[in-house]
Amino acid sequence: MLNRTAERLYWIGRLTERAANVVRGALATPDWRTLEPGEALQADPAWRVLDSLRVAHEQGRRAREGLTAPVIELLGGAVLDLERALADGAEREPVLRAAALYLDAFSGQIECNVTRDEAWSHVMLGSRIERIAGTARIQTLQARRRTGDERRDARFVLRVSGALDAWRPGHMGPPTVDLALDLVLRAPDWPRSVANALTTARTLATATPLAAGILDDAHAELAGASTESLAQNLTHHLTRLMEASEEAHGTLLAGWLPTRRSLPVGS
Repeated sequence: MLNRTAERLYWIGRLTERAANVVRGALATPDWRTLEPGEALQADPAWRVLDSLRVAHEQGRRAREGLTAPVIELLGGAVLDLERALADGAEREPVLRAAALYLDAFSGQIECNVTRDEAWSHVMLGSRIERIAGTARIQTLQARRRTGDERRDARFVLRVSGALDAWRPGHMGPPTVDLALDLVLRAPDWPRSVANALTTARTLATATPLAAGILDDAHAELAGASTESLAQNLTHHLTRLMEASEEAHGTLLAGWLPTRRSLPVGS
């Protein structure tokens, strides 16, 4: 596969996962307009989702040999519907819920209807690298906005990471913040956990040993932390995850395209 195609597929994975993170964060944070400048949901989330999907669709159009036509058309349909809704002045919550349906459909297509070949691996790698950074980023935001209500804060930790339904089947009673964070960050068998994303990304990055080593180290540090350490030094652990994600990202791009700078996101 051409390096340029590999990078475009990787960006599709990152951008669609980024859009999904924004949707979950905005739907879990009804007062997103009140956040302080510089916080993760400062801008209108519906437009942020649309911007990510526009670029993902364009990258898909330019990497047609890597993805099937239905996948590219799905992204195009999402862009058209969101553009139309926002131009008509639609309420943000219905727009975000519509975007969530499109993103779920995209994930289903990638998981079930795309051959697990090199192209699939690049999309999944981008998705998992973004999941590590996005989960750490939104949990950093949540930690700064704790209400002091243990049950409410714990439910937000779960909801913003799409983990509320994952908690219910195997647990009795209301969650605590520490247990919720342990699920979101370290549960190896929950598909959306950071630990699972680190393991998957490390497997998919074997062709770039330096990136795989960065992800291995981050996984070992996260797994080796006690529950008490995770709670007491949460900001440190989340920062380390964001740093590891971006270090691995830079290493992957350098490995694919060592002679020039990375493709601009919209190119």
